[in-house]
Amino acid sequence: MANDLALPNDLDEFGPGFHPTLKFLTGTCKECEEDGIPQNTFFANTPIKDPVIIVIDWRYHAIQWQDGKKIRESFDPESPIYKGIEALRLARKEKYPSLVPRTGLSFLVYILEQGQFAIFFPSAPTQRPTMGDIAKVIKPLDQRDSPAAKAAPNTHIFKLGFERLTNAHKTTRPTVTPLDQLPEQFAGMDPGDKAIEKAIKMFKAPVNSVEEAKDDKGDR
Repeated sequence: MANDLALPNDLDEFGPGFHPTLKFLTGTCKECEEDGIPQNTFFANTPIKDPVIIVIDWRYHAIQWQDGKKIRESFDPESPIYKGIEALRLARKEKYPSLVPRTGLSFLVYILEQGQFAIFFPSAPTQRPTMGDIAKVIKPLDQRDSPAAKAAPNTHIFKLGFERLTNAHKTTRPTVTPLDQLPEQFAGMDPGDKAIEKAIKMFKAPVNSVEEAKDDKGDR
């Protein structure tokens, strides 16, 4: 997917050895409760309202938390760990109240307002539709099956926002609006090929480690 981007600028410097997480903060997030950050705000190191992002790449991701601690993680959808976390996610929540399983696609994004890469993993139950909204739009046209899918937008640029759900808890979820091109205020502010290459390498490192381990074992 990153190969579809045409980003001409170049950067000599690239940030730290990890990507921050782009999160959508609801009232239950500790950043809202402890740091006083407004609800329904996006956050990647600092708060940001309705950011514009470029989706650079994606990977499969499964992670399981228990009592606030990460206990297992996988980037291989065929692995027993990934399948086990997915099974927990599909089970009734009441059956495993202390477990927090998350699976799906995580996206490497570039946040225009902040000029930084981040990982966006909208995997909470109310946020999963957002994951699908991004996936279906960045999917190449020649890989789409139905006429409706082929007629849908095809872009890597999105404006993030939020909407209120019509449920008893009046919860909110992030939304994505596809954009045909970068807004005028961000013209010429894309990260550049060199920075993108380094960012993808960092983003794919856990995936590549899994594949290398398979090769070492004869892919058994």
